[in-house]
Amino acid sequence: MRRLLKPGGAFLINLGNETIREYVGEHCGEWMYWSGTSKVENLRRLRRAGFRILRHQDLGPPGDRHTWILGVSGGHE
Repeated sequence: MRRLLKPGGAFLINLGNETIREYVGEHCGEWMYWSGTSKVENLRRLRRAGFRILRHQDLGPPGDRHTWILGVSGGHE
């Protein structure tokens, strides 16, 4: 994603906020595969990759929460 954004380019992404090792199951009538990390780990990885986080907010019902993250790309190394 960082290669696609110009320095200072904005992004909005939606990530899970609970650690999921691996899950395969039905969701809204379709088979899906999920894996993921915690909100803290997702934010840490984005910052380490050179993104600046402007805002993040958890949304969704209990047991299916996601974190919406608004940020900008830093300078390309």
